[in-house]
Amino acid sequence: MISPTHPHDIVEVCNIDIDCDEVTEEILADSKTTVNEAGKPRTDYFETVTRFNHAEGFAVKYGGQTFRIPPGETRLYPWYIAEHYAKYLADHILRKREDKESKKGLINSPVERPATLEQILLRIVQPFAEDSPLTEGQKAVQMVEELNEGERVVDAGYIPSKAVGNLKPEPKTLDEILENVPDEAEPEGETSIYDEKKPLPSWKTLATECEKLDIPITGKETKDQLASKLRAFSK
Repeated sequence: MISPTHPHDIVEVCNIDIDCDEVTEEILADSKTTVNEAGKPRTDYFETVTRFNHAEGFAVKYGGQTFRIPPGETRLYPWYIAEHYAKYLADHILRKREDKESKKGLINSPVERPATLEQILLRIVQPFAEDSPLTEGQKAVQMVEELNEGERVVDAGYIPSKAVGNLKPEPKTLDEILENVPDEAEPEGETSIYDEKKPLPSWKTLATECEKLDIPITGKETKDQLASKLRAFSK
């Protein structure tokens, strides 16, 4: 996987968050320092709340500036903004899929996350040519305004590694785990994970209870280990 060679390489970015009616609320800590009549400084701390409706566009903040792309549209951003935007949009898209499909681990999936980023980060449009003395926020705003007024030149596409994040294998579903578990009859009589005098439930029963409580399992645990996970959860 190849990354752009400079933070100011220009990337075409697409908002693939279509038909989403969510509203994101972001609370930012801020401060303001004033000087009283005696010449003593005073700093007041406060919170700033910003909201954006996904139906109007997916937005992120960088350098104190907001960058928004309407659903289905594209914008040209310098790589460091494109990478930042893609990371949060990919998180949002994959989190929605996890909820809709009742499947865990998509956000850091080595298959699903790169595939999602490929739909967001379309191509390198222009390599970096000359730096500017402006601040990061000013550079980003100026560059974005200038780029999106002009004609786009298409080059090769890349996926920045920071947007990909820490990829991990998707956890197996309970059905996939149980495929490799031999049949086991339930013990006769009453079972318990707390009373040592009573037998533990079957491995399948313990694993099913873990799944109901969103306790992660790998399928390699013993019955004692599963029971220990359940006891720890109930404390």
